[in-house]
Amino acid sequence: MKRIALGLISSCLFIYAAGTSPASTDTSNYESLEHTLQEKRLYNADTWKNLLHYDGSNSAINKKSNFFLSKQGYKSPKAEYDVFVKEIFKNLKDFKANDIKDFNSTALCRYPARTYFITKALDDESLDKDVLSYQENCKDLQDFLNIVPIDSVYIEFAAESDILPGSSMGHSFLRLQGKLKKDVKLDGLDLKKDTLRQYALGYFALMGDSFNPADYLKAVLGNMKGTFGLSPFDSAKSDYLDNQQRSVYSYKIDASKEQLEFFKLHLFELRNVWIHYSFITHNCADGLNAVLRVLDSKLWVKKDKPYITPLEHIQGLKDKLSLDEVSLSPNKVKFTEKYGENDILNLRKSTKFALSLENNDTLAFYFAPVYSDIRNVDNSYKDLSESRLVSLEGKFNLRLNKPYLSRIELITLNAIPDIVRTKSISKYVSIRFEDNLYHKVGASYSKTLDTSSKIYPTLEAGLGTGFYLADLVFYTQGIIGYRYDTINNAYLRLNTALVWRFKYARLIASYNVYGDFVSNNRGYDNKANVFFAFNLYKSLDIFGEASYYMSLFKPIASKMRIRYDQDKTLTFRVGFSVNF
Repeated sequence: MKRIALGLISSCLFIYAAGTSPASTDTSNYESLEHTLQEKRLYNADTWKNLLHYDGSNSAINKKSNFFLSKQGYKSPKAEYDVFVKEIFKNLKDFKANDIKDFNSTALCRYPARTYFITKALDDESLDKDVLSYQENCKDLQDFLNIVPIDSVYIEFAAESDILPGSSMGHSFLRLQGKLKKDVKLDGLDLKKDTLRQYALGYFALMGDSFNPADYLKAVLGNMKGTFGLSPFDSAKSDYLDNQQRSVYSYKIDASKEQLEFFKLHLFELRNVWIHYSFITHNCADGLNAVLRVLDSKLWVKKDKPYITPLEHIQGLKDKLSLDEVSLSPNKVKFTEKYGENDILNLRKSTKFALSLENNDTLAFYFAPVYSDIRNVDNSYKDLSESRLVSLEGKFNLRLNKPYLSRIELITLNAIPDIVRTKSISKYVSIRFEDNLYHKVGASYSKTLDTSSKIYPTLEAGLGTGFYLADLVFYTQGIIGYRYDTINNAYLRLNTALVWRFKYARLIASYNVYGDFVSNNRGYDNKANVFFAFNLYKSLDIFGEASYYMSLFKPIASKMRIRYDQDKTLTFRVGFSVNF
C-alpha cells in the first residue's frame, strides 16, 4: 500500500470556491491587538508548544523543515511566536489592501490551528470575522477541510505478524472518521453530503519502494526523515489484515467537537513537513503521541525512558480508551478460537534487565532496551514471538576480579506461529557479536572459559515449524549461519525446542546441532539447554538455566581443524530479571 504525505492531498484535489472580497473593517485596531498578544506571552502556553511539537527544549520537527517561520523556531517557542504574530497581522493588512498574490503560502492559510489558538485568546469578534473572511480564500485549506471530515478518532494497533518477524513490537496509527458536511466534486469523483469518509493517519519513515538494508540501518540509528501521511483506511486495514496477516485492535478516543476541529486544523499544518525519525527514539508511537497531545493534552503519554514502543504507547492510554473492535487476520481466526485473543494492554514493558550468578564464579548482567521474549513468564500473548534490538551481555569473574564483554546483539527476530491453525511457518533472523566458549592460547583453545572480551560476528537466518498443544509449544528450525573467529565458517544449525507455559512459570528445553562447512570455531557443535523461570512479582522473574556444551563431530577437512583442549562443559546459573 502506498501512503500519501499530508501535503499531497491538497494537490490532488480540486474544489471550486470563489474568492472572498476583503472586509471593510478598519485596520487601526491591529496594532493594539498585536501589542496585546505580545503582552499575553502565549508562547509559554502548553498548547503553543504542543503545536510546535516540542518535547523538552527542542521540537521533533526538523529545523530545516518549512514548518518554522523563524530560524530559531525549532528551539525557541518565543521566536516562532513573535514572527508568527507579526506575520498574521501583516497578512490581514495586505488583505485589506488587495495585495496578496498567493494566499496558500501565507501564514494565515498555512497555520490555521496556530491562528485559532491565538485569536481565541484575544476574543475579538471583528478580528474573528476578518480571519474567517481571509481563510475563505485559502484554497488548499478549504479543500482539506471539505474532504477530511473528522467526527471521531480511533487509535489502531496492528499487532505482530506471523510472516513478518520484525513486526513483533506492533505498529500504531489513527483512524479519522466522519461524514461530509457538503457535496464535494472532485476530478472523477462526485461525493454527496453525509458520505462516510475514513482515513488512516500514520507517522512513518520515508524509505524507497524497494528493500534497502541501508534504510533500515539509518532508521535504527535515527538518521531518517519521517512524515505524517493519510491513506484510505479500508486499504490500510486490508493491507495489515490480508497482506501482512496482522490482527488490528481499534480503540475509540473520546473528544469534543471543538477538540476535533482544532485537531483537524493542526493536521493540515503538518503537510509536507519532514520530521526526525528513529526506530528507537522517535518512531510511529512518538509521532502519534505528539499529535494526540494537540487533540487533548490528557492524551500525552510521558516517557519514563528515552523511547516508547507502539504497544507501550497504547498501554499508557488504556484508561482513556474504549475498545471498539478486534479484527483478526484470516490465518489467526482458528488459532484465536482455540487459545483466545492476545491481551495486549497487559503485556510486559519492553525493556529487560537480568542479573545472574554462574557456576564458574562469574556474575553476569543482561540488558535489552527494545525487547519481547519467549523467556518472560507472561501469557498475555497466546503465540510465541520475540524481538531484541542492541542487547548487551557482560560478565564479571569474581575469582579473577575481571570484567569482560561476552555478547552484543544487534537484532534478533523470531516468530513461532502454530502451523496447524495459522498455516504459517516460523522465521528467524539474528545479527550479533559473541565470544568463543573457551579462552584462546596461541593457536589452540584451553579448558578455561573465555574472559577476553573478544567478540566475533555471527549472522543467522532460518525457517521452521511450530506446533501448539494446550500449554505446550514444540518448534524446530533449520538455520544457516556464518561466524568468524580465526577462520571464516559457514554452518547449518538445527534448533529443536519445547516450551511449557504455566500461569506463573515457564520451562524451555532446547537442543542445537551444528554442521560446520569448514570447522568448529565456536567451541562446541552440540548444545543442550534447560531454562526455568518463575514469576515472583508483577514483571519480576527468578530463573535458573543449565547448558551442556559438547564437541562430538570431527571436521570434514582435518587440516582446517581448530584444536580444543576440552570437548564437554556444563554451565548453570541462577538469577532474576525485570521488565520496565
